[in-house]
Amino acid sequence: MRLIRDQGTADAKPISPQAFAARLDSLLAGDRPGRIAVACSGGPDSMALAWLAAGWAKVTGIALQILIIDHALRADSAEEAALTARRLAVHGIAARILTRTGPAIGRNIQALARDARYGLLARACAESGIGHLLLAHHLDDQAETFLLRLARGSGVEGLAAMADRLDPPEGPALLRPLLPFPKAALAATLLHAGLDAVDDPSNRNPAYARVRLRGLMPVLAGEGLTAERLAQTAQRMADAAEVLDLAARDLAERCVIFHAAGYATIDASALCEAPRATRLRLLARLLQAIGGGGYPPRLDGVERLDHDLRAQGGRLANPRTLAGCRLQILRDGLLLLTREAAAAERALPPIQPRLVWDGRFRLDIAVDACPPGARLAALGRDGMRRLREAGRLDRTDDPPAPARPALPALLEAGGRILEVPHLGYLAHGAQPAIRAISPVFPQGFRFASFSSGTRQPT
Repeated sequence: MRLIRDQGTADAKPISPQAFAARLDSLLAGDRPGRIAVACSGGPDSMALAWLAAGWAKVTGIALQILIIDHALRADSAEEAALTARRLAVHGIAARILTRTGPAIGRNIQALARDARYGLLARACAESGIGHLLLAHHLDDQAETFLLRLARGSGVEGLAAMADRLDPPEGPALLRPLLPFPKAALAATLLHAGLDAVDDPSNRNPAYARVRLRGLMPVLAGEGLTAERLAQTAQRMADAAEVLDLAARDLAERCVIFHAAGYATIDASALCEAPRATRLRLLARLLQAIGGGGYPPRLDGVERLDHDLRAQGGRLANPRTLAGCRLQILRDGLLLLTREAAAAERALPPIQPRLVWDGRFRLDIAVDACPPGARLAALGRDGMRRLREAGRLDRTDDPPAPARPALPALLEAGGRILEVPHLGYLAHGAQPAIRAISPVFPQGFRFASFSSGTRQPT
């Protein structure tokens, strides 16, 4: 382990407190939170953000929580996290260390570490009642992300800029106040603040595509592909993505019924008549919503599905799975899109008054009506069998049989099914605990659903 003091560049100027405050105030959009959090890895970018946010919080009187992430990926990561906390404390900035636990990450390290990081941060914010989390992404990150996605053949969605603000279905709002500023400005800010930062060797490891692209940036800049120009292009892609979403919503009104029980029926013949970009956008949004994904599925899979639907006149010869979803043609010729049962076979402990389950449903739960150890899980085929054998599962088509195994069910600690709201099922002697349930839609995109999605308990 070694510490660095990033000297920045000769012509870079620190980010002023006024410029930072203006950015953050615009992202808060009138919100006046009592507390706000900053994700800090200990690297130069997040240390600069922590220092700027601490100054802003002191002026505004808003409580600040710095959350230091120890990914536990290197032998000295715990020491680095503790050292980062001490460095901040010298400047009067208190911090809390969050440590990843669980098995070692041996593959897809950056993606899995990112998922673990956001999980830790979201839980810490929930525990502290914090609704806004600041991230240190900057202009150069935006440009690198654009190049990475371009190399993967991403479409408009993938090439769109990282959002200034993201409000996910669960967890805090994610704010990126540093996106307009180049990395050199952050380095100059760190130097001005007199802060040291931890050097992560993975940021120089050419095994990672992002590192290799970062090394190419000076060459690209010489050809006019500066970080600023790439970020501008990413923003234009974001503008185009917004237009495509509008077109996709219009198309959905003509050919999709999104059912509140978490499945959709699609007039695939009408879908195939729409412009290709609009079709792909709508299919991607449907797969994201029903599969519970935080991001749209990869474009190549959506393109293959679209090609097969067109080639087969709006039909599929055989059922298929994609992005955690199952697709099949019904007898009336409609395309049925449901959550893949095996993909939804997981629980989310513990029970909380308000939560999002499987990325698909937002629930309001009366915790005091739940017995100790109760949990939410997919009903599953075994659960369907048990309800059927007990004479408690009817043969109506709402929701259809393929959609039922992935429905959320409230279970006792021993596995007894207590409640399945979409089937109107309530176990004998059980108190109704799920007060409200509604589908979760992708960020900035909504489908019209035709029913409440629940039945009266029986």
